[in-house]
Amino acid sequence: MVIRAAAILAALAAPAFCGEGTTPAAWLEIDPSARSAAMGGAYSALGDDVFSFYHNPAGLAFMSAPQAALSRVSWVEDMGSSYAAFAAPAGDFTLGLGGGYFSSGAIERMDGAGNNLGTYGYSSYSAGGALAFRRGNIAAGAALKYVGEKMDDYGAGAPAADIGAVYTRGPVSLAAALRDWGGSIALYNESAAMKGSFRGGAAVRLFGNALALAGEMERPLASGAKPRYCAGGEYAVSESAEVGKFYLRAGWQFSRDEGMGGGLSAGVGLLFSKKYTLDYAYVPMGDFGSAQRFSLKVDFGGGKPQAAPRRTESETYKSADKAVEDYRSGKITLDQLRAILRSIGF
Repeated sequence: MVIRAAAILAALAAPAFCGEGTTPAAWLEIDPSARSAAMGGAYSALGDDVFSFYHNPAGLAFMSAPQAALSRVSWVEDMGSSYAAFAAPAGDFTLGLGGGYFSSGAIERMDGAGNNLGTYGYSSYSAGGALAFRRGNIAAGAALKYVGEKMDDYGAGAPAADIGAVYTRGPVSLAAALRDWGGSIALYNESAAMKGSFRGGAAVRLFGNALALAGEMERPLASGAKPRYCAGGEYAVSESAEVGKFYLRAGWQFSRDEGMGGGLSAGVGLLFSKKYTLDYAYVPMGDFGSAQRFSLKVDFGGGKPQAAPRRTESETYKSADKAVEDYRSGKITLDQLRAILRSIGF
């Protein structure tokens, strides 16, 4: 019963798991970031904020100030999940804490003959910490967490780990990550191991970071599971003191079944007061309706200007003249110009 429920969750959350083999805590595949979900989930190479705690812990190394995030996913039927994370640079490292909670709502219990035996509930949670660092063009990170499941009055859990790396060269980023690999969880005398998945991705930022494009492949390590491919993009439509920065996003999951609504996803984001980012994502789920995601990110840097995180400014800009020239031509913003000048000694 438990394994079957997990398989159903996996099939809905990530079509990559539609094959032989099952994995517990399949809800961990439900993306908590509205920004990432809107772009089809292609985030392991693009992420440079506190949500990297979920996608690829190496991305935390690109943060320049403490950040906190909250998200809520209203999923199919009465199912839903909540997520919270916090991360902060500490010297040469970035430390992070995060976790999530999933609830199925009431699920009908049926016997072998199809008779209704009432309802039961399934819930699961995860909580842990992460450490990331950056040396030149390479960033690496790891996270250790505990994952628990409960069905009726039965509960169990096991530790799991994530590990990842990001290589950057100018506006291009390449990433690799192993997620949700861990021990076995046993409920109702049934046991299954968290086999996790491997992800590889690439991203590029263009036009002074106004446009970001990303692609990703996920290979679940469960027996018989098929790989998932996705791609997405983000465009900063406007930036002003009155409105802030407004983003349009879209993505596609190439391996998603038409019965699940095809592969399209879309969303928007708004950065205001140079500190708060509110994101929304809409993901069609076919016969199951749609999944709505909302996430809020708070940057405790107080709106301090910072340069594009994927570039090593001392390598990209050798002089103030080059930075000023790029600002005048529109390749970088005024905030980025100020940060670059500081980084090279002005």
